[in-house]
Parts: sequence; C-alpha cells; structure tokens
Amino acid sequence: MAVASTIAECGLENFYHLRDRAQNQVGLQSELDIDKNPYLYLDNANFKHDSLIREGSSSSISLSLIGLNCAACVWLIEKYLLRQSGVNRVKINQVSQQAIIEFDQSLVKPSQIVQAIVSLGYQASLDRGSERTRLIKQEQKKSLMRLGVAAIGMMQVGMYAIALHAGSLQGISDIERDLMRHAALMICTLIVFYSARPFFQSAWSALKHRSLVMDVPVSIAILTAYSASLWSTFSGTGEVYFDSVAMFTFFLLLSRYLESQARTKLDIQPVQSLIPDTAVLSNPQGEALQEVATTQLVVGDLVLVEPGAAVPADIKILSGVGEVNESVLSGEFSPVPRKAGDELVAGSTNGEGRFVGEVVRLNQDSSLALIDRLYEGALRIRSASEELADRTAGWFIALVLSAALITYILWLIFDPEKAFWVTLSVLVVSCPCALSLATPTSITAAMFGLRSQGILVRNPKVLDQLRKVTDVIFDKTGTLTEGRASIQRIDVLGSLSEQTCRSIAAALESYSSHPFAKAFMVNNAEQVTINYAKVVPGAGVEGEWQGRLVQIGNRSFVRFPAKSEPENMSSDYIPIYLATEFELLAIFYIEDPLRTSASQTINELSARGLRLHMLSGDPSQQCQRVAEELGISPWRNHCSAASKLEYAEVLKNQGRSVLFVGDGINDVPGMAAANISLVVAQAPDIVQSRADIGLVVSDLRLVNQLLDQSHRLSIVLRQNIAWAIVYNISAIPAAALGFVAPWLAAIGMSFSSTVVVLNALRLKRLGGMRNKGNMGGTASLNG
Repeated sequence: MAVASTIAECGLENFYHLRDRAQNQVGLQSELDIDKNPYLYLDNANFKHDSLIREGSSSSISLSLIGLNCAACVWLIEKYLLRQSGVNRVKINQVSQQAIIEFDQSLVKPSQIVQAIVSLGYQASLDRGSERTRLIKQEQKKSLMRLGVAAIGMMQVGMYAIALHAGSLQGISDIERDLMRHAALMICTLIVFYSARPFFQSAWSALKHRSLVMDVPVSIAILTAYSASLWSTFSGTGEVYFDSVAMFTFFLLLSRYLESQARTKLDIQPVQSLIPDTAVLSNPQGEALQEVATTQLVVGDLVLVEPGAAVPADIKILSGVGEVNESVLSGEFSPVPRKAGDELVAGSTNGEGRFVGEVVRLNQDSSLALIDRLYEGALRIRSASEELADRTAGWFIALVLSAALITYILWLIFDPEKAFWVTLSVLVVSCPCALSLATPTSITAAMFGLRSQGILVRNPKVLDQLRKVTDVIFDKTGTLTEGRASIQRIDVLGSLSEQTCRSIAAALESYSSHPFAKAFMVNNAEQVTINYAKVVPGAGVEGEWQGRLVQIGNRSFVRFPAKSEPENMSSDYIPIYLATEFELLAIFYIEDPLRTSASQTINELSARGLRLHMLSGDPSQQCQRVAEELGISPWRNHCSAASKLEYAEVLKNQGRSVLFVGDGINDVPGMAAANISLVVAQAPDIVQSRADIGLVVSDLRLVNQLLDQSHRLSIVLRQNIAWAIVYNISAIPAAALGFVAPWLAAIGMSFSSTVVVLNALRLKRLGGMRNKGNMGGTASLNG
C-alpha cells in the first residue's frame, strides 16, 4: 500500500499500465508514443544491451523470435525486412529461432525493425536468455491451452457425429438432427476461432505482404470445411463436417506443440547465463567490502570468491590457492588447481579455496561471451540445403494450392461428393514441415553435442565437409606440443651478461604472441626499454635497444656474422638466437614437450586412413624427433607463413580435402588455404576469428570426436531428408486419390515432423566419445 501510494502521489500511475506491456520503458517514452510503438525504448541512446550494437551504418540487433513454424516464415521475415530502407542484412535460424539484423541507424531505428517483425504476426525480443525463456514458456502455455480446448471440443463434437451417423443409418428426425448439428456448431466455432486462431493470424499476415506460408493452405482447409458445415446446418441440407474440422485442428496443434517441445531441447541457453548476478568487492587483504551487481564491475576491481561460489568475471588471482570446476568452459568436471597469477574464468565454480582476484575482463568480453558469440554466429549461417528450402518454400506452397485446385476439379467431375474432402486432405497432408526441419534440426543438435565436449563450430557448413577430409596438416609448436616452453640452457656468447641478455630477450618477446615468448617472461628482474618492435610471424622479433638493432628468433631471421655461431650445438632443444647485426649475444635452448593427447590422436587419425602432415616454423631438429615419435610423414620444418599456404594449396590442387590444425598467426594463411581450419585452445583472438572450428580445451583427441560427429550427422541428415521426401512424395498422391482422410492427414503431418526432430536429437549426445584420463589441461578460448 505504501509503495502504491507513493507511485500515485508522484503521478506515475501509468507504471501499472506499462509494466504489463514491455519492460524497461518507464521514463523513456510517453504513453502516446508507446501506444504507437512499444519498442521505442530501443532507440534511446542511453539504453545499453549486448544484443544491440550501435555503429552507424554497421549497427546490428540480435533478436529472439517466437512463432516460426516453417522455412516460409523465415523467408517472409527476411524478405519483408530487406524491403525496409536501411536494413542491410538479415540472418534467421529457424531451429534456434534467433535473428541478427544489420542496419544503418541513420535510416532505420531498432524499434522500427522489431515493430516490422511484430506486424507480421511474430513475437520478437532482445536476444537474452531470461527474456527468451519467458517468451517460450508464455507461448507454450498458450499453445497448451489451445490444444486442450481443441482436444475436449474434438471429443464432444465426435459424440454428436457418432449420433448423427447412427441416425442416418437407423433413422432420426429433422429436429433431433438439427439440434445436434447446432450443438456441434457451437463447440466447433470455439475450436476454429480460438484454437485455430494462430493459423489464421499467420496466414493473414503473410497474404497482406503478398507472401505464402504453410498456414495459408491450412487456414483455407479449416475455413472451407467450417463454412460448408455452417451452410449445411442453417440450410438443413447436405452434410456437416464439424468432427473432421475439430479433429485435424487438434492434430495440427498437437504437431506444433510436440515440435515446440522437442525444439526447446535444442534451445541452448547462453553460457553467460551461468555468471552470478552479484559479486563481492574486496580489499587486497581479502576482507569483504560490499556486494554489488555483476554488471557494475569494472576492470581493475578486486573481488572475493568464497568457497562454493561462482566466479563473477574473468579475474586474475592475487591471493589464494584451491581447485576450481571449469566445466562451464571445458566440459571437464574434474577440478583444476589454481593459485596466485592464474586466471579464473567467469561462471566457473570455486571449490574449498578462497580467492582474491582482479577483474581483467568484463562479462561482455569474457571467455564465455566469446563462446556465445562464436556459437550464435555459427547458428545463423545456413547450409546450402537450408537456403534451398527457404527459396523454394513459397513456390512449394503455390504448387500445393494448385494441386489442391486440380484435385478438386477432377473429383468434382468424377465423384462430386468426395471432391471437398479429398481436396481438404491434400491441403493438410502436404505441409513441408518435415523437409524444412530436416537439415537445421540435425545441424543444431550436432553443434550442441560438440559444444558440450569443448568444440565450437563457427561455420556449420564445414560439418558436412569434414567427412570428405583426406589430409590433416598439423602445426607443431603449441598444437602438437604443449606450447608451454621453458628455457633449459643459455649459452652467452657476446659481451653482455646473462641477465642483460635475458632482459633484452624478454622485452622483445613481450611483443610476440608465440607460445615460446612466455618462456622469456620468467624471473626477469632487470627492465630494459625497446624503442620500437616489429614482429615477423613464424620467424622472430626485432627492435631498437640503446641505439642498436637487436633481434631474437630462428637462425634464418637473426642476422649476425656466421663465424660467431658455435660448431657443436645441442640438438636436443630448440635454439633461439639473440643478436645484433654485428654480434651473436646468446643462444637460448628451448624445450616444448608433446601434448599428452597427441600420440593417441595421431594413431586414431592414421587408422582412419587419413594422410598426416606436420609443418613448423621451427628450424631445429626437434621437428624430426616429434615427427618420428608420432609417426607423421611427410613433415617440414623452417616453414614460413607463405610456405604453409603454398603447401596447403598444392594439396588442394591435387584434389585432396585438407583440414589444417594450428594455433599461431603464421598458421592463418595456411588455414585460409585449407578446406577446413581448426584452431586449438590458447590461440590468439586473431587466429580464432579466422578459423572454422575452435577447441575450448587443450585436447587433440577432440579432433577425432569432431570427425565422428560429422559422420553421424551425415547419416542422420540422409535419414531425415529421405524420410521427409518419401513422406511428401507418397502422402500427396495418396491424399489426391482419396485414400487419406483429413484427420489422418493431420496425424501424418504431425508424425513426420516429430520423427525428424526426435531423430536429430540423437546428435546432442556424444556419450562415450570423450576418452577418460588426462585432458591435457584446460584453457581459456581467448588465451
């Protein structure tokens, strides 16, 4: 009462009206504006949301859509939006029911885009987990209510139909007949105008915009049968078909409901939703200061993570030791040890330790946010078969209507009494839902299964290409090896001390993202200044120190007098040279151990009959040792980025299908030249953004799981498409010949769609594919 009084005294009674219509609008727009367009709050420059990016002509908005029933719905929304001035690009995924629209905000506003979608009869909201879940539950509740009314009504109308049929055989008076017909009419009217209302809304919206969706023939079938029965009831002549209208309305609704339930299992909540809502600010001594909303955190804040609590943001541990469950990122439920200096990933769960950490990345920039963006971007890329289904949806429906008309005319000539019902069956049975769902449901389920194992597919089109792979090219450093190199020995050969050489090397390597660079950052007490630095991928780094050019890298990159190089160098480690153009200062001997998963991965890939290659920029003899130990042939060392690209192109020109697995910047050209590119965990962002597939965990065995899933996807896709085609090819002629009653046609349509979705759901489970044991450690996807 106190709150309500306060609101009233302030003249804010409209709050009660606004809160039931759209959230986050209070104080942004007047009531008049909201009545015109309830989404005007999106145009307010102060409104911030991860799904809305404002960058002039390159702005974009990510939306969750409710009510996409077939490929034609997707086609309709895309075509309609692209007609709007300022809309540059539209991508919609039917299965996930998510859309991303790129637009020029100087020509069109976000509110106008959302309003345009709503005007077509669909629901749209900003793409966020909680709002999407609310809308889905709300829609499913309405669907269940409509289904319940249709079910009860169908049974009631069915009882009257039985009485009418029995009466026609045994005799019934006109008064009794008309009484039961009127009773059936009242119940059927409720079914048609309440339960079947979504079909009419969708059809009318499409026709208003001169498009065809599958609800057009469905609506025609329902209204035609209802209208004919209505005429017969009031005229007292002919037959009534209320029982059939009620029956196939029920089965159509049941089909949509079951499909929606199955699709919900594919509706993947963003992993960012696992981040807690609040965080505890702390001082360096680990004393809790106050609890704040996670969204209020800024980089540099100190937070306290208590035992059992979820990590609120990507943080760097300042103090504390313990084990953390990082399954949110890696899929591996075994806790991993963490200590001061390590990073904790947002959303991971603390064990029994107690950590104080500094926020290094906000949630929108966190490792989990990157995973969401990669995955959601992949869902919006359509395969060729999906694009073909979208293009042909309208034409297919036009053909269905034409076929129904021809069927009606022919039956009217040969058997007029059956013409109406046969035509009705053709309209209902011909729904292409199964065909339009066959590919997207299979691909989405396969990607979900892969993501749960730590494999992110950025380009779904490559899933089908993976089964055609003949050759796999591996980078060595950071891919087949751990990429956690350490300096085993230093030979000081110049005029500077070992500590000075270490410091110069560390200063130069600080500009590099190569895995070896981290080895030089340990125990660097003396600080030196490099005036400028230039990184040559796969070769080394050069810069200016005290007026002299200094270089660090492999032998072909570093320039120094040849006589300065010692004759008997160790072949057990990788040599890294530090020199000026006049003097060789030192040689650092680096060791990079093999990944624990490398040997098993290579053996399994060889058993598949794949040809394996290793390309490395490392000029040392370690390349030969690694290749021989793993059994990889052919192999090459001392490879530049250009030579890796050339090598991949040569294989492709020979008709080979190439998968390139790498992690470094010098691998990017080769990855681009290959048919499919895969980047391992810990790779720099620039490399990950250019790869088709990314591994979240440092386990090469996932490559074999990826190939297994591709094979399973191929099988399920063929099964789904074959089933959908066989169903449509056999069902339409059967219905046109009069062998399928309308209610049976509705059951068949429902059954075909359900079979496709349930078969695709098998791809969500990769049970038993991940090998037990050491996973090779976990790593943040953005390194």
